[in-house]
Amino acid sequence: MRPKCKLLAVDIDGTLLDPAGRLSPRVRAAVDKACAAGVTVVVATGRRYRTSRAIAEDAGLSSYVICQHGTHIRRMSDDSLVWSAPFEKDAARAVVEVMIEHGFEPRVFLDGFDREMDFLIITGLPQPKEMFGYTGTAWRVAKEIEVPDGMAIMVVASFGGVDALEPALDEIRALGGGRVTAHVINPPGAPYWCLEAMSPRAGKGSALLVLAERLDVKPEETAAVGDDINDVDMIEKAGVGIAMGNAVEAVKEAADFIVAANGDDGLAEAIERLLSGAT
Repeated sequence: MRPKCKLLAVDIDGTLLDPAGRLSPRVRAAVDKACAAGVTVVVATGRRYRTSRAIAEDAGLSSYVICQHGTHIRRMSDDSLVWSAPFEKDAARAVVEVMIEHGFEPRVFLDGFDREMDFLIITGLPQPKEMFGYTGTAWRVAKEIEVPDGMAIMVVASFGGVDALEPALDEIRALGGGRVTAHVINPPGAPYWCLEAMSPRAGKGSALLVLAERLDVKPEETAAVGDDINDVDMIEKAGVGIAMGNAVEAVKEAADFIVAANGDDGLAEAIERLLSGAT
């Protein structure tokens, strides 16, 4: 029998939320049941903290958020940064150069939640020429990377069509030196793809294990549920890795078991199985 799950990390888009971006009553009830049973439930997401925090609150969560592909962790009670894996500046600049050469306007995401500075859009124009995806607040335009004192780079990203992004991805991966990890991902329901680069120290799985140690939870007492390529790291490193029915094949191959799709309350099924010990 597996050890009891004490720490559960769940992805947001394609996992916690249904295809319409909503939290279903059954999933919310399952999350409540897990918390009542003593499980620390956290969201582990590619989103920035400003947007993921509100979703976590709606799900009844109040502990930690693993943000932006596991580049940092914030504690919800005071929004404090408890751990991060910053992107080395020279490597980030090299990535920005590749993206610009391919015609993209990079977004440089920072750990600046407290100072209303989530990201920079690097462009030589007065306003960005492309605004793929949700932008919201806490950003500004810059001609080059300008990291304010006390902040660090978390992720460098560009948005567009997959056919245009993949050649840039190949060049970024060829930068070498163990300085960069990158992927191209299609957020559920989005009409665009994201090319995102970060430190090799980052990753949802790495962040999950850091948080587990902080909470005095053994690795085998952790579990993770996800659906996309950026979830493979935590699916592999968690004590129990669970793939959603709508997951990409790489996630399903890495998982210990597969549940229903997010349109059919697959996360609720995962939680019910974990609480019952049927894993």
